[in-house]
Formats: sequence, structure tokens, C-alpha cells
Amino acid sequence: MNILIIDNETIRLKELVSLLKNHKLKIIKRSEIDSFDFLNINFIVLSGGSNLSIVGNEDKYQSEINLIKNSSIPIVGICLGFQLIAYIYGSNLIKSKGEYQTIVDFNIIENDFIFNDLSNFKVYEAHNWKIDKVPKDFIVLAESDEAIQIIKHKNREVYGFQFHPEMFINETCGNKIFNNLLNKYKK
Repeated sequence: MNILIIDNETIRLKELVSLLKNHKLKIIKRSEIDSFDFLNINFIVLSGGSNLSIVGNEDKYQSEINLIKNSSIPIVGICLGFQLIAYIYGSNLIKSKGEYQTIVDFNIIENDFIFNDLSNFKVYEAHNWKIDKVPKDFIVLAESDEAIQIIKHKNREVYGFQFHPEMFINETCGNKIFNNLLNKYKK
């Protein structure tokens, strides 16, 4: 499968690339979105981010916002990518007290094929922001005591993962959830 990673300056790019090693990857910065040819791309991953928050910097994310709103290509947002999806669809972002980094248990709220074959219900979180509510036109698939973990658009192929599926793959199920999602779109 041809996967485009939009790198939001994540410090976990190496791990994300490793998670996607069985696919053909193209990696671009968000500043390259407007000039990129999306022909032959089957799936888009919006990476986590580093220091540039969404709130107050919406103009710097405008190309990515337009892509999320208008693309017919399936999309998943990870951490900052998840927050960006939720934010543009009407959620508020709440600043955490310091960076939240830990492995958490989550609860399935709405069953979905992405939960097939799970042996545990743990994911790794590392974030400074979280969403305050489910955006309109989305459903919550999973949540932890700390935050909403997975959302899915009701009518489009858009998912959001608050957690990092590329981290601690031997201790969590985030990579299995991610791969179950990708398997739906293999061509």
C-alpha cells in the first residue's frame, strides 16, 4: 500500500516508519502539502507533533486542515494529528498539566473492526493537549480515564488516535489497532 506520512515534526518518526515498514512510504512536511501530487496514495497518516501547538497557530496548519476537510483518501491522525482532526470539527483542546506520558488501559465504547484480535487493552500516550468532547459527526470508539483515545467519522474514512501506536509495541495493542485499520485499505 502507498502511504503518505505528513510529518508534524514528530520525534517518533523513526518508530512510525518502522511500524509501516511493509508499505511504500512517502514522507512530507506539512509545508509541502499544497505542492504534493496525491496520485497513487492509498492512505494518509498525520503524525504526532513536537513543539508547535494547534491553538494560536492555525495558520501554520491551514494546508493540513484543508487536506483533512477535502481529501477522499482515508486518513488517520496520531496524537497531534488526532487533535487537529477533532479541533477542526469542533472540539476544544485542553492543555494538560505538563506532558502526559504513560501506558494506559482503555475501554472500548463502540465496537469496530480495528479491535479484532486484541490481547490487551493498553496504549501509550504522550501528549500536552487533549480534546474536551467528541466532535459532531464523529463517534468515540475507545477512551481511557485520561482522555478520549479513538474517534471515527460517521460518514468519511477519517480516524483519530490520541495514543502513539508506534511506541511500546510489545507492551501495548496500539500497533495492532493501527494495522487492523491499514488492513482494511490494502490494495
